Order: sequence, then C-alpha cells, then structure tokens
Amino acid sequence: YENAPYDKKLLHEAADRYFLIRQENGARVLPLVMELKDALKKIPDAAGVWYFLGDLYERSDIKEGAAEECYIKAIEADPYHLNSLLSLLELYLTTDKNVKARELVDRIIVYTDDVDMYVASAHLALEMGELDRCISDIKEYERRCGINDEVSELKAQVLLKQGEYEAALE
Repeated sequence: YENAPYDKKLLHEAADRYFLIRQENGARVLPLVMELKDALKKIPDAAGVWYFLGDLYERSDIKEGAAEECYIKAIEADPYHLNSLLSLLELYLTTDKNVKARELVDRIIVYTDDVDMYVASAHLALEMGELDRCISDIKEYERRCGINDEVSELKAQVLLKQGEYEAALE
C-alpha cells in the first residue's frame, strides 16, 4: 500500500463505494465485518471504511465499544470526515458522555460552520449547567437564523434556571 503506484484518494473512494454497495445489498453482518477488517489491513487510513465498520458495529451490537473506536479511527484518518464526526457525536449523546460530546460539537462547528450545531451546543451546555455558554450559543444561532420554537424553549429553560420565572413565561 505504501509504495503502490495508485492514487490513495481514489482507492479510498473505491473502498467506500464497494462497502456501501455491499451494505445496501444486504450483506451478512459478520462476513462484511471481516471484509472491512481485511480492507483496513491494506488501507488503514481509509476513513470511509472505518466509518462503515463503526456503523455496522453500532447497528448490530456485535462488540460493545467497537463503534466508538472505529469512528475515532476514521476521524484520526480524516479529521473532517463528517459522517464519523456526527455518528460519534450521536453515540456520545446517547451514552451521556457530555464532555466528549461538547468537544465534538465545538469541532464540528469549526469544521462545518453548521448553525444547527449551536442549538445542539446550547442543549448540551444547559444539561451541563453551563448557562453562560448556553446563552452564548443561543445568541449566535439567533444572530444567524432568527428565532424558532426550539430556541425559544431553550431560552425559557435558561431563564427558569436563573430564577427569572416571569420572563420565562413570556
């Protein structure tokens, strides 16, 4: 692989497409896991293949913790691999790993400038008791997108936590 005359990016894209097709065509889980692991022996820096393996682990519950490891490997191979970033974030949120989720949300905001991540960040901040951070995230979202019901609800929750009950009811 190291001395191969082919383009690494092309190889990664081909591997991604191959495994996506295999997955979509209903390949059995264990043989597909073995294929993905074999591929990673040959192309260990293929973020897409790590992502597919993590996704497969997550959906099949074959090995606890394996999905997280695979998403992390994918992000190590490609720090901008959005599917891996979002899948890892979802995994952290569903397993109450809020500190890790916070770091990932911040990273996704920097990499993608996705304004919806400010709402996710505000929810996390509220849950973690970081009211100043929550308010800051809400303000940034409002500055870029305006007000919506979800953001209004978040603002009311912050006001309640601050003891401003009348303002929260408005």
